Amino acid sequence: MKIFKSFGEFATVFLLLVIVVTCLMFWILKNGTSAKYKSLTNNAIRFSDVVSLNQSSFSNDRIVFLDEVIDGGYMSNIKSPFSTKNCDLTQSYVEIESSKKYVTLTCDNYVLKRYNSSVKDAEVYEVSDWKSDKKSDSDVEETVYNCTDSNGNEIFDNYHEERYFIYEVNKKYGTYYSDVESINSCNVDHKVVYRTMKKIDVK
Repeated sequence: MKIFKSFGEFATVFLLLVIVVTCLMFWILKNGTSAKYKSLTNNAIRFSDVVSLNQSSFSNDRIVFLDEVIDGGYMSNIKSPFSTKNCDLTQSYVEIESSKKYVTLTCDNYVLKRYNSSVKDAEVYEVSDWKSDKKSDSDVEETVYNCTDSNGNEIFDNYHEERYFIYEVNKKYGTYYSDVESINSCNVDHKVVYRTMKKIDVK
């Protein structure tokens, strides 16, 4: 018994099956990705809530880094929705402005930028690693800092953006600096780094 009367009929059925499978795979991937972004925003809300409940315990009333929250035992590491790694301790923070809290959460190569739960749409960016050379005019520029001793040796393991660097210095030396220019506990070194940053459609 012949199932298909001609090669053309077989090709038509085969093409329809390919289209159906492709659409199904696209739907699965899209929903899986949406779930990851949802997890990212849920983690940001949890981070913000922890900071709100313990705000008087932190060293700075304007910005609180995930590093300080975890170091103080107020919450555990936040797992990245995109891998088995933890979210970045030094590039994840809560900014406090007029009692409102804005969360930047960095997990792998994705950044949820200044998220507030009262805002409907989250801004998520896919970013590259920081590089010392600029690849294009659209690259994002950042000045990062470290301390060096009298022999020029770096005191901290990595260079960090200004606000985390100040927190790191204050933590190490027991100081209360609020800007880089005031720091005299060590020799401040800095360099400029670049990375790409592409906004992601999370809808």
